[in-house]
This record gives sequence, C-alpha cells and structure tokens, in this order.
Amino acid sequence: MGIDVYSKRNGETLPFSYSYEDPNYDSFDTWFDEYRENEHGYIREAYFKSQAYPTRCLLEEAFEGVNCGKFVPIPLDTLKSRYDEMLELANERFDDMLSDGYYKESQREEFLDIYKKFVDRAEKIEKETGKPMEVYASW
Repeated sequence: MGIDVYSKRNGETLPFSYSYEDPNYDSFDTWFDEYRENEHGYIREAYFKSQAYPTRCLLEEAFEGVNCGKFVPIPLDTLKSRYDEMLELANERFDDMLSDGYYKESQREEFLDIYKKFVDRAEKIEKETGKPMEVYASW
C-alpha cells in the first residue's frame, strides 16, 4: 500500500485502465513493469511511519478530491516552484527510512533521483509539446 504516481503527455492514451470495473484492468500488471523499467514517469511511495511525502508537496493538484481518478496537468513552473521543498521532504523521508535500516547512505542520490527525474521528464514533455505533463495519483 502506498502512493503511486504516473505521468503522461497531454492527450497520450495509456494502455491500461485504472478502473477495477474495466475488463482490461488485468493488463495493468504486465504493462506496469515495462512502464516503470523504462522510466516513463512513475513514483512509488510506500506507506511508512515517516510523514514526509514529497509527491503530495510536488503534485498537490493530483491529490485534491475533485481530481481523484483523473490525470491532471501541472505546469513546469509550478513544479519548479515546489522543487526545493520537495527535495527537503525527500531527504527527510530518506533519513527516516535510513534510520530504520531500509536504505544505506550510499543510496541517497539514487533515491533522490527518482524525484529529480520526474521533474526532468515534465520539463522535457513541456518543451516538446508546449503543454504540461499530466499526473495521476493513486493512494
């Protein structure tokens, strides 16, 4: 259990459904492995005793009740304005998990890169398409 965040280009159709009622929902598992391995813009934050959730700071629009179950465009300028606070929270989360033995200090940069690459992807998409990256949060 935790938070799963997916991103896509504006108008891009993803090859799976988020709805349990959809008969194609099972295709998600196969597609998800490929999606994550290809770094197409996915962040997973498992529930943990830490109250630091960088995704909630960076992508707050995706967590608003009216946007539940929807892809939401978030402009790059908005993401950049939250970037420093998001990195502080990511470091806090890492420290909490480090103290419980989930990570080693040598893994800090790799952990932070997940968040940095997500913002880099948003920048690339917005430059290529002229439209903000769309984000979906599931929790």
